[in-house]
Amino acid sequence: MKKHVIWQNIDLDFDDYKEELKNNLEEDEEMPSDDDIWMRMAEDNAFWLDDERANLDIELPSDIVVMADVGLWNGRRSGFRFMGSNLRDILYEDGIEYCEWYVDQYGNLKATMHHHDGTNYLEYRLIRPDLSDDQRERFEHKLRHGELNGKALAHYTMRLGDVVGDVYGWKFSGKRPKTA
Repeated sequence: MKKHVIWQNIDLDFDDYKEELKNNLEEDEEMPSDDDIWMRMAEDNAFWLDDERANLDIELPSDIVVMADVGLWNGRRSGFRFMGSNLRDILYEDGIEYCEWYVDQYGNLKATMHHHDGTNYLEYRLIRPDLSDDQRERFEHKLRHGELNGKALAHYTMRLGDVVGDVYGWKFSGKRPKTA
């Protein structure tokens, strides 16, 4: 599966980072220890996450819903949460050790998050701004009761990858939503 990575800290390449650091040292500068390099790499990567939050500081026309398949100490669970309407707000990983945000080849905005109990798989969707209150209630009911299939998901929500793709110049297969 082809994916466009927004940010990740799963596959950081220590050797590449060390080599680049070595190439950028001043002539009289001493090479830091491996521990210092690891710390510097983690700090730089956290700084780059802040850059991505700035890149995705986009106010959307309605709320985001995140649907999750969550790994817990006592098994897997499904869940969802409604977020605000700013795209940058998805880029937080509280309590998560390793994560990756990406857009898949079909334009779906997703995340994989690893923590001490397991792995969470998330998908972020934009709730269609033209939903009536009754339609929104039906959508929430279907979410709560596990009654949401692909067709219903497309009826109530829109993929977010196109919005992200506009920032980074990515294109995706499939029909682009009119409002995103």
